[in-house]
Amino acid sequence: MTLDSTSVYEKSAPHVSTIIPTFNNLDTLPGVINCVLGQTFTDLEIIVVNDAGVDPREYVDIRDPRLTFVDLKENKGVSAARNYGFSISRGRIIHFLDSDDYISSNFYDIMVHELDSGGYNAASSAQITVPIEDIGTTENIFDNTVEQVQTSYYLPEKFFHIFSKESGKFIPSATLLRREAIIKRLGTSPWNESLRNGEDTLLFLDFSAEYGMAYITEPLVVYTFRAGSLSKDQLASWSGRIEAMDLLVARMEKEEKSSGMIKVAKGMRNNAARRVARILATSNKKSEGLKVIISDIRKHPNIKSLLEIVRIYSPFKI
Repeated sequence: MTLDSTSVYEKSAPHVSTIIPTFNNLDTLPGVINCVLGQTFTDLEIIVVNDAGVDPREYVDIRDPRLTFVDLKENKGVSAARNYGFSISRGRIIHFLDSDDYISSNFYDIMVHELDSGGYNAASSAQITVPIEDIGTTENIFDNTVEQVQTSYYLPEKFFHIFSKESGKFIPSATLLRREAIIKRLGTSPWNESLRNGEDTLLFLDFSAEYGMAYITEPLVVYTFRAGSLSKDQLASWSGRIEAMDLLVARMEKEEKSSGMIKVAKGMRNNAARRVARILATSNKKSEGLKVIISDIRKHPNIKSLLEIVRIYSPFKI
């Protein structure tokens, strides 16, 4: 897959490309598309990537020249869908929007202004979390009268510390990334397709290790979740984070990034391993959990994981 970075300078290119991967999201996709088309900021394109599911054109009765549907022949997962959408996008600023998350009608007006005026390569906003069953309409959720927002810029090491404690604050649907920076740091396929879980964490930290992150405290996105969804599968989620941190640490050590960032990444890996061990232990799979945590200690020795072994596996309560 190739990508011509000179497309950034095409006069006809939209300012923003919104890439929406979808797989049979019949109930939410029309509303998500409409909330993008209803933006007060109009210089955009929308690319809906159907990951070999039901043809979305069958249930999305929307006509707009800014809207494009593309179909993948095989179901390869959200990262592959995002990468394909990115490969055919033309915007200077990229937004990876999930097909069940919603943005306020002035999301791009605010976010693009903050990104461009501050000269940032990445900006993320706060979000509201709502069960999918309760979403109904987003009309009254946002305060679209807001004219000024509070923005903080986190340098790479500061962002790593914040992310390690509050990773849920940062999601793709609430984040804009500058196209040129994506290509420079992550290449033309920025999403790691080998990861089933943890791909968001890897992209955020890998990108911000170079550029940091601006954060808008105003909630401009509704993040929805479904019972039993992938993001709520704790074992898969924490296992994915272990894989993501292994990849990230290896790259940062090779690039000789700051020892502070590497230490945080290793700590996140340690924490994920302890979480996996606890989940397995409570599922009567203590031997499997023990293997995970011992492997973690061998890779990145730390006292907390040693104590975790004693806490979970000792016959005596401590």
